[in-house]
Amino acid sequence: MSTSYSQLQEYRSCPRKFAFKKLGYISSSTTEPLATGSLVHIGLASYFRNGNVGRDVTEAAMTNMRVIAEHLSGQERYEQEQLTSKALDRACALVKRYILHWAKDYEAPLSELELELGGVICHPDLITTYQGQRVIVDFKTTYHTDPRRYAHSGQTDLYAYMLKLQGTHIDLVIYDIISEEGIYRLDYPPRLDRGEYLFRQTRKLPQDIDQLLAEPHWSWDCAGNCDFYVPCYLQDDDTQASKDYLESNYIQGGK
Repeated sequence: MSTSYSQLQEYRSCPRKFAFKKLGYISSSTTEPLATGSLVHIGLASYFRNGNVGRDVTEAAMTNMRVIAEHLSGQERYEQEQLTSKALDRACALVKRYILHWAKDYEAPLSELELELGGVICHPDLITTYQGQRVIVDFKTTYHTDPRRYAHSGQTDLYAYMLKLQGTHIDLVIYDIISEEGIYRLDYPPRLDRGEYLFRQTRKLPQDIDQLLAEPHWSWDCAGNCDFYVPCYLQDDDTQASKDYLESNYIQGGK
């Protein structure tokens, strides 16, 4: 069974949250920043996939975003059409700014890639050439523009390490941080030792659901921050009540 960097992050955050998601449960609601981020990724993937670097074809990318947004607004987990509309407006503005002023820096981009090695799977946003160097690019859509949080994660270092194992050298890893405040670019040589560490940690993720559900909370201040707080709370005293709550309040389609 394949595991991924995002699953490693979920496990580090909370083993129970990781277990609920492995069971396929997803929240029946989402936030505007999450919806915006998803739509920005859709728009930029559409732009780069169609070989449009250097051309102002923002409308094509945004049309694809609108189609996806219309679909999402009809889904149960996007409860409020107003939320999706706000996310779409924000995403379109961000994508247009990025395409007009930043996307042209990349040559011969490859998007929507999938890397799989040793049971670890990942999906780099972009592998491309930047100022004559081979780079991995990860897009981040956020209200917070401090780049240190992204460099600390090591996500792109993991991608660079996996590519090295497959015979592809990466000169730089890049985070393009897209926000209303501006667009910021963080680049640095890949830390392959960090990538190797994350690769090994991801491969060692526990897979036994009962074991994961039996693990305690790692913190007790998550009531307002976790989509799974209620079923997690119920899990401590009544596993059937927890399961019933999940069945009634979540969509089981994320496996």
